[in-house]
Amino acid sequence: MNIEELKLELKYTSRRGSLCYSVKDHNTLAVKAPHGTSMDYIREDISRNWDKVHKLFESYYLDFPVCGFADGMKLFLMDTEIILRYKTMDGIAFHFNPDENTLYVAKDLQNEVESLLKCFFSHKAEYLRVRCRYLAMQHNFRINRINLRWVSSKWGSCSVKGNVTLSNYLIMAPKAIQDYIILHELCHLRHMNHSKDFYTLLQKLDAQYKEHRAWLKDKGRALRIFHQK
Repeated sequence: MNIEELKLELKYTSRRGSLCYSVKDHNTLAVKAPHGTSMDYIREDISRNWDKVHKLFESYYLDFPVCGFADGMKLFLMDTEIILRYKTMDGIAFHFNPDENTLYVAKDLQNEVESLLKCFFSHKAEYLRVRCRYLAMQHNFRINRINLRWVSSKWGSCSVKGNVTLSNYLIMAPKAIQDYIILHELCHLRHMNHSKDFYTLLQKLDAQYKEHRAWLKDKGRALRIFHQK
């Protein structure tokens, strides 16, 4: 990447001082600047600090690699490896054949494949909501609401109000990993920290939680296949 290819998302703030940079997506730099800062000044500052900006993008690429959804690409749905194929289809955007473990996407919609894949996986991710309710009932946790979102920064979270949020990306992980994250968040309903009591409870519910945590640390990044917004 070079400066000429860079897109800027500018936000003016009342804060005085130097410009603040963060990466929005693979070719967009978010810029926070004091009111009145000219675009020429911003571009000059980026040029002066290009090494710093470039390192921000390098770090981002490690976490969220650019993914081209090529014909024959391997995807994952829980414990199953599925294949992405493009074919001519009349009036159908995509179709999943479970017998072939193949997801077919209409050839003429290749430019929209990311949004179509999100639609497919979002539908499948409803399983996570059902599973969370089941595990909560099985282990006597009281939950209020379950949210499913395309969250890339974390696999799950919970609130003091009893709301559990799960990342849709989890639907691409093996079921044992899904259960680990769900149980992890359910344990936080009783212990809103990572105390000894929290891990004692988690160990009781998931004796292999350390192995599951290590799996996510090692392989979880590969599940985040979409561009981040």
